[in-house]
Amino acid sequence: MTDDHPLTAQNVHHVGITVPDLDAAVDFFVEAIGCDELYRKGPFGDSEGRTMERRLDVHPDATASLAMLRWGRQ
Repeated sequence: MTDDHPLTAQNVHHVGITVPDLDAAVDFFVEAIGCDELYRKGPFGDSEGRTMERRLDVHPDATASLAMLRWGRQ
């Protein structure tokens, strides 16, 4: 990358965004941005161990869920 040749991107494969309310975030991205919801997974957690605490620096009993959204071209 130089001043004569700036960095450009043609595609973004995926982005992860942490949100406090998954339902509200999905509603926003669908209604305001025009995304399509493809699927949801979770909740994920580790009630027997400390995986969530070690990997994500959250309470050991915390859980996480995800939603896959599509925006733009396929």
